[in-house]
Amino acid sequence: TTESEPRAQPPPAQEARRSSSGVQSWASAVRVTPVSGPPPEATNVRVVVRMRPRFGVELKGPEVFQVDASQRCISNAGRTFRFDAALGPKATQATIYKDHCKPLVDAFLEGRNATILAYGQTGSGKTYTMGTGGNTASGQDGCLMHTLQQVLSTVDDWRVQQRREVTYELSCQFLEIYNEEIRDLLHPSTPSHKISIRETSGGSIMVTGL
Repeated sequence: TTESEPRAQPPPAQEARRSSSGVQSWASAVRVTPVSGPPPEATNVRVVVRMRPRFGVELKGPEVFQVDASQRCISNAGRTFRFDAALGPKATQATIYKDHCKPLVDAFLEGRNATILAYGQTGSGKTYTMGTGGNTASGQDGCLMHTLQQVLSTVDDWRVQQRREVTYELSCQFLEIYNEEIRDLLHPSTPSHKISIRETSGGSIMVTGL
């Protein structure tokens, strides 16, 4: 998760281990810090690792990673890494939003830029965590739905507090980049070649054609 203008970070670090059953498990993060090393430099970027539950053939092998949420650590093959937060398979969608996303949305509502980025290999739970998979089961809302609910609720509160007629205008974009093609998910009929991502003269990134 990031807030305001994050500093540049090193490329993602990845580690793989193969269990006795032949199942390969991965842990990926933007920044990992060995517990025995110096504390990480203060930064606007926070790295939160969430380990999804094992399923299928993975259950036939031993646990590859151990999560210590209280110490914010994940251990594997005798090596332990500390993150800004380490969440095990039992972490709920609501808890993840409250503890790690809501502060960013609060900052956004105060006028600052905020970004929540889900990173990981296929099947690691990015879509589930962000809530873009269409899962409508109770308690399964992801970061996106919680964010919309918080923003709309806050705007309603503002209108009540103003005690006068105030108009708020909200707009959003929802896009997908897949195989270097950009799709407008709110207007799927828009041709991909009409959408482009550009950098302004001031260094800001903008999307045109949505």
